[in-house]
Amino acid sequence: MRLAGFGRRLARAATLDGSAYSELAADRSATGEALLVVLATGLATGISSLDEGGARAVRDLPAGILLAFIGWVVGASIAYVAGTKVLRGRQADVSWGMVARAVGFAQAPGVLRVFGAIPGLGPTIAIVTLFWQFIAMTVALRQTLGYTSYWRPLGVLAIGFIPYIATVWWFTTLLAVS
Repeated sequence: MRLAGFGRRLARAATLDGSAYSELAADRSATGEALLVVLATGLATGISSLDEGGARAVRDLPAGILLAFIGWVVGASIAYVAGTKVLRGRQADVSWGMVARAVGFAQAPGVLRVFGAIPGLGPTIAIVTLFWQFIAMTVALRQTLGYTSYWRPLGVLAIGFIPYIATVWWFTTLLAVS
């Protein structure tokens, strides 16, 4: 992985460049980069919470990174099933890896959550990046699954919302008990 190339991919994904998501989905070598984006987003989210929780937030940082990974795997899996079985697009042979790479890079705006550690900015940055990631996910799914409009990817996200939230809540509860 070349850092300059990775940075360009990250920027293109964050700026909602649809062709970038098509390229990422097709590039099998980008799976590790997608994982890196997911883990960096988890780390940035954890760092932003340091302002809120002090020592507890430092202790919970590894759990947050693990939760980001689990959320990516679960979210990509739900999107894959919903997008290839329930709301099939014109893309004939989409793999889980293609969806996972696109969904992983759609998390790119979440890296900016690191600035949420600045007192007073945390909630605003969290809300802005959350909506930005939602839009990026919609673009990523549209491109990867071969949809011609944004209605189907929004449907995929709607189908996956409750199972995703339930799974993340379950893992969060499990990690909090440990």
